[in-house]
Amino acid sequence: MFRDVIWLQSVVTGRSFPYLESAAEGDLEVDWNWPLVGTGSLELVMAEILPEEVRRYEWMRPEQPGLQAFEDRINAQTGRDDLRVSWRFIAGEHWIRTDGEWTLKEPQTQLERGYRDVFAPQHHARLIRRETVDAFEADGGVLTWLPES
Repeated sequence: MFRDVIWLQSVVTGRSFPYLESAAEGDLEVDWNWPLVGTGSLELVMAEILPEEVRRYEWMRPEQPGLQAFEDRINAQTGRDDLRVSWRFIAGEHWIRTDGEWTLKEPQTQLERGYRDVFAPQHHARLIRRETVDAFEADGGVLTWLPES
């Protein structure tokens, strides 16, 4: 179901954070659980994403209202305010917004793919390393699964 814990680094703050990479990254039809990052701890929280949140998911887009709604819901449900969701997207100046919709500019030869930065959400983070889930937990990382709703 999940391949590895990947470590991402904020392009703004330089801080790094873990993210649980799905075996089918970007395919919510395969898995209805999505990882959230505890920004104040070395924790990944897995929670069920709802169908209405999935319907608003658009793969590789810089804004994801469905995933942002998911983040808000899980923080409210757990009584926390430090859980952040990340997602993979095409970063940089490759997007234009017209009529309220994001579209890619002319095809680029080198599209930079990044992840939403949990520390500076309007920016992206880049992949710096990967490790197994077992190694993440052995180094003090915590993987928490919330019960399904």
